[in-house]
Amino acid sequence: MTHCAGFRAAAAASTNDIRGVGIDAELHVPLPEEILDIISLPEERPMVEDLSARYPDIFWERLIFSAKESVFKAWFPLTRQWLDFLECRILIDAPARRCGRPRPGPARAAAGPYP
Repeated sequence: MTHCAGFRAAAAASTNDIRGVGIDAELHVPLPEEILDIISLPEERPMVEDLSARYPDIFWERLIFSAKESVFKAWFPLTRQWLDFLECRILIDAPARRCGRPRPGPARAAAGPYP
């Protein structure tokens, strides 16, 4: 389950099909600048900067935050262990253009813990 102002969602699936689901919703607003250093790995920041320069109408740092929240929501019920923001690396493929607007491409996550 997830919610933010004006939006609520839930995801469900049979345990025969998948082991876990992670879902998160965030408002499409900039993430406070000081938060990016707290939630992102050094190797994620150039990707955020590049995507932000190419597609400035998407708040990529917020997308990274939301993706990591989604990973945590799938991770914790399976492991019963906390996963810190810095133990999860998000990779976002360059977005495809649909209807003239960029849309985020697939995101992939690798969960740590990273050394």
